[in-house]
Amino acid sequence: MSTDTYATGINAGGEIVGFYYNNGSGFPGLGAQGFLYNSGTYITLDDPLGVNGTFAYGINHLGEVVGFYYDATSTAHGFAYDGGTYVTLDGPLSGSTDVIAHGINDAGQIVGFYGGHGGDYFLGKGDYYSGFLATTPEPSTWAMMLLGFAGLGYASYLRTRGARAA
Repeated sequence: MSTDTYATGINAGGEIVGFYYNNGSGFPGLGAQGFLYNSGTYITLDDPLGVNGTFAYGINHLGEVVGFYYDATSTAHGFAYDGGTYVTLDGPLSGSTDVIAHGINDAGQIVGFYGGHGGDYFLGKGDYYSGFLATTPEPSTWAMMLLGFAGLGYASYLRTRGARAA
């Protein structure tokens, strides 16, 4: 019997992931089970190593799920789930602890955080990038910015040209 249920992620196809407590034990996860809800059907997601609880947090359009589980020592490990296969996501540095995967995009890139060394992470096709990510503007953004600067320069030119004529 579930005492608390939490929906934590949804994709464009309406698939929902989350977790529930099946024995009322509450945090830090004892008794928590992840789930995937699709078209009226619930699938329980229990990482085999998650003996102290499994939490599903994100899902992309391919149905790939990410989250975390607590092992027998109550240490959190991130996981990725795809079609019945679980892959453990541990931190990039030796001694990384409490890895939490929170989201996955349609390219399969995973975001989350870990302890031990501190910091956020971004996992892109097997490569970790730590810290806050610097974003690079798209080409259309650069084009609009340059066009705006050109317009400001031209307006300034017209103003100084008009001031000379007066």
